[in-house]
Order: sequence, then C-alpha cells, then structure tokens
Amino acid sequence: MIRAALSFAAIWLAGAVSAEQFFEVDSFDVTGVLPDGFGTGAASMNFEGTVYDSLDGQAQLVVSGRLDMFDGVANSRELARQGLIFNRATITFKFSDAGAFAYSGLRETGEAYYLYSRFGQTCEGVPVIGTFVLAYAPDAEPIYGPMIEQLIAGLHIGACG
Repeated sequence: MIRAALSFAAIWLAGAVSAEQFFEVDSFDVTGVLPDGFGTGAASMNFEGTVYDSLDGQAQLVVSGRLDMFDGVANSRELARQGLIFNRATITFKFSDAGAFAYSGLRETGEAYYLYSRFGQTCEGVPVIGTFVLAYAPDAEPIYGPMIEQLIAGLHIGACG
C-alpha cells in the first residue's frame, strides 16, 4: 500500500516537473540543453545548425556544428576573431584553452553576444566543432547572461550511446 502510494507520488511529481528541452546538430553529434524561454528552433539554410528565438523577442540562440578543418583551437579561434572584426563587433572578453574558446562583446547593431566553440569528435571519431552564439539586447543581461554557464555546461560533442 505504501509502495503503491509512493509510486503514484513519483509519477505525479515527474509529470509536474517541466521536461528539459534539448538541441541537436545530428550530423556532427553536437547536443545540449536549451535554456528556458526559447521557442522551437528553425533550421538554418546557410549552415549546419538551428536558430532559436527567445519567447520575449529579446534574444537569439544559434547552435551549429562543423568539421574541424583548421586543425585545432588556435586556427579556428583566429578565424572567428577575424570574422567578428570584419562584422564590426567589439571583443570585450576572450577565453581559450586546449579544447574550447569564447568571445563576447557588442555587435555593430548594439546587441551583446557570447560566442563559444568546443572541440571534440563525433561518435565515428571525426574531429568537429560545436558552437553556440547567444545574442541579446544589452539591457536583458540579467535574464540572458546567467544562461551562458548553462549553455557551456550543457554543450556536448559525441554523446554516443
């Protein structure tokens, strides 16, 4: 009787908790947790990725995957930096280690952005890069800034299983 009551309570609680949403770039084995407040993603026509708009209209999250054709972090990081400069974005923060790099700042449009790329391998052993770019209105920093840590922690490459 107690076991049946506990089972019912567990089922009820499981139904009451909102399920996490995930993103996936299947061809590159890139997956992650989509933060609360974003709608259904739309596949990008220009690259292998998905674009998610925030429900409040103040942010956009782009998640993508690509082959690591530049042999590691240093060359890809420099290519990303040059792209930001070409697009007239400022770089106010940068980070790099053996398996990832990040840039943040302001775009020419005035939006704040955070770009993060992680290196890994697909389940077949192919070197790839998983990237997200979170762009948002600067006054929405209290809402979207804290999501960056969640996105970094939740970005996975080659989750084979």
